[in-house]
Amino acid sequence: MLELLASIINEQAGSLISYTNLANKVRVSDQTIRRWLSLLEKHYYCFAIKPWSKNVVKSLIKEPKIYLWDWSQIKDIGARFENLIASHLLKAVYFWNETGLGDFWFILSS
Repeated sequence: MLELLASIINEQAGSLISYTNLANKVRVSDQTIRRWLSLLEKHYYCFAIKPWSKNVVKSLIKEPKIYLWDWSQIKDIGARFENLIASHLLKAVYFWNETGLGDFWFILSS
């Protein structure tokens, strides 16, 4: 089932993580998905970027975006390019979405 989760993440690279949706697809609990994602991150398969907000609580509650360390396997060219940029900016990056615009922006913190 961990392999199924990894393949789903590959298809959703650059997207918001919905632990509930992933849990339903893999047929395990939300907590199991969180543990498995942590395991995949520790083994450098993927990484998550937390959203930025002036309100720290919102930043902690909102869903992060998921990216792959090996972005070469991502089929969608736009998602692949976003993943490439995210992997290079990982150390100090958050994303920001203005409600209704549909675009995500990378924000660097110092």
